Amino acid sequence: MGTKRAHSEVISEGAIPDDAYEQQQQSGSEDGEHENKRFKATKKKSRAKEGTTNWNKTRARNIRRLLQSGKELPATKRNELEQELDALQERVEEHDFRKRRGDMIQKYHMVRFFERKKAERLLKQLRKKLQQSEDPEEQKRLEAEAHVAEVDVAYARFFPLMERYESLYPNKDKNAKEEGDEDKVEEAEAEAEADAKPSKQPKALQFLHAERPKMWATIEKVLPEGEVALYRLRDRKSPTDGPAKRQQRPQRPVQQTRPQRVKEEDPWVARSKKTWEKKKDSKQPMNRRERRAAERKAPAAKVAEEDDDAGFFE
Repeated sequence: MGTKRAHSEVISEGAIPDDAYEQQQQSGSEDGEHENKRFKATKKKSRAKEGTTNWNKTRARNIRRLLQSGKELPATKRNELEQELDALQERVEEHDFRKRRGDMIQKYHMVRFFERKKAERLLKQLRKKLQQSEDPEEQKRLEAEAHVAEVDVAYARFFPLMERYESLYPNKDKNAKEEGDEDKVEEAEAEAEADAKPSKQPKALQFLHAERPKMWATIEKVLPEGEVALYRLRDRKSPTDGPAKRQQRPQRPVQQTRPQRVKEEDPWVARSKKTWEKKKDSKQPMNRRERRAAERKAPAAKVAEEDDDAGFFE
């Protein structure tokens, strides 16, 4: 049976000790973390899907830059891009308007709801009293109060959604503290203590003869026209809170007239022109063969001239 080796012999032969193995594992894990971080940093961002608001904004921005760049485009292509830009801007503006509208509805929903319930309850009570009353003067008073309560109900229902809602029954204590008037604060506190008693009147009845907001008179005028006109008033787009004005389409840059380029002449055409001009020119220098032929013809021409002269004088 073989003997067991000592621990020192195992290390000397190249085995990794426990401490070194743990350090190697830790360094490996750290390298892995660095690799993961590097991978996360180079990861591509997801693109917006076609038809979404972000995609519409990006597409509209790219088209606007292309039209403003001054790049020469065919007329049909430019018209198509301008029409697409108008459609994209309308979609983006409509989305922004709906978002703001939803925020305004959520902001004033509770106030409108409670004030409408209070006004409806008061209107029901006044109409009941009006039916039971027999006194003409009291009937006139109840009719006037019922009309005010009816307009209050329409005010809470059909106040323009894109405008800041003004309460029919504001909290006097809160308003006085905001204004910083000490006398008004004391009066509001006294009224609040009186209201805390068990015999207090409904809040809608307390503010029945109080001053109304400016929009109240507008709703009173529209009320006889019916609910269609009231819904139109509720859904109107005010100039301040409505959708932003559409950006003007980038104007087409004026194309500067470029100087006409001088067309380079074809070398073959130029060469043929030169040869044609040479043929036309009679004073061109002759070569050696042509000179010799001319010298040979010259003496014969002189002799012929002399013969002609002698015969003439004879």
